Amino acid sequence: MSNCVLVTYKYLQIYISIYYNAVAKIEENSGNIVIKFNVFNGENMTKQKIIYFWVKSSDMDVALMEDMFAKKRYDWALFIGHLVLEKLFKALLVKVNGKDISVPKIHKLLTLAERAKLELSDELKVKLSIITEFNIEARYQDYKNNFYKKCTAKYSSKWIKEIKELRKWLKSLI
Repeated sequence: MSNCVLVTYKYLQIYISIYYNAVAKIEENSGNIVIKFNVFNGENMTKQKIIYFWVKSSDMDVALMEDMFAKKRYDWALFIGHLVLEKLFKALLVKVNGKDISVPKIHKLLTLAERAKLELSDELKVKLSIITEFNIEARYQDYKNNFYKKCTAKYSSKWIKEIKELRKWLKSLI
């Protein structure tokens, strides 16, 4: 399978994850592309399975973030980095919210952290606000050009390191 096809598959996995709340597995079988995905709808799913869904989806996104960085697609690497953390916050929300296994359809990391009842330092609040901007700035055309210019190798490397550290911390709480 060529690298181009693999990258396309990864984008498709992200698309399915974001828009359909599902974990996708894409395979090639005798020249045919087979897409298998489990839709997360909260029905007939245990709390542990839902947490697993969010963590597994986040883990898949880490690999894509690293691939995008290696390919010098720094803006997309940071966009995906935001998703890595967003999904872990949602896993944590499911864990701490008792019987309520639903998660809000929001992307603001600071709000997710507050809803997960985390005590945050001012420094961490600022970091989460900046990382949330990666989601907005990479998504909307008005912001894309400025964001693209800001996303140098040095800037992106710094923030990917921060994202990985926050990821490790969040996973320790889950």
